[in-house]
Amino acid sequence: MSVRRIIIRVGIVLLVMLAPVMAAAQKTNLQEGNFTYYYFAPKKVKTVELVKWLAEQRILTNPNTVYPVIGFFTILAEKSPHKLLHAIDESSLKGKELSPFAFAYWHAGDLKIADSLARKIPLPAETLARLKTAPASLLTAELTKPGQLDMLWGAFMASGDTRYVARIIDVFDLPDGDSD
Repeated sequence: MSVRRIIIRVGIVLLVMLAPVMAAAQKTNLQEGNFTYYYFAPKKVKTVELVKWLAEQRILTNPNTVYPVIGFFTILAEKSPHKLLHAIDESSLKGKELSPFAFAYWHAGDLKIADSLARKIPLPAETLARLKTAPASLLTAELTKPGQLDMLWGAFMASGDTRYVARIIDVFDLPDGDSD
C-alpha cells in the first residue's frame, strides 16, 4: 500500500472521529441527522419515525436517493431484522416504498423476508428471481455501478464501520505517479 493511500485512509478516519463535532455544529432536520449520524447513538433513534420520515420525504422511491437507504437498512436488517420489519409494518408502506427494504434484507442475507417484501412490489420477474439468490456482502461485492458506492455510504452511516469508506476510496483511480 502506498504512502498516499495510507494518508488518505488516516484522513478519512480523522474525519469520522470529528463527525460528532460537525454533527453538533450542523443545524439539520432531526430525522436527517438521525439517518446521517445513526451510528453515534442507534438506541436513541426511533426506527418507525425514521422510516415514516423517509417515506414522507419520498426518499424511499426517489432513484437518486434510494441507494444509501438500501445500504443503511442493510445494516439494520443484519442487526435487528424484526425491529426493522416492525418499523416497516407500523409505517404502512405500500408498493415501491417497500423496494429499498426488500433489497436491504436481500443484502443482509435474509432471503425469506426479502422475498416476502418483494412480492408486494411490482418488480420484473428477473429481479424477483435475483432476490432468491444469495448476494455478495457489501464489503466484498464487485463494484460496477455508482449506486453501489452510495450503498457503501449508507452502510457506513448506519454502522460507523470505516471499511465501507475504505472500499469507496479503493475504487477511485489515483493520479499518475502513484503505483498502487
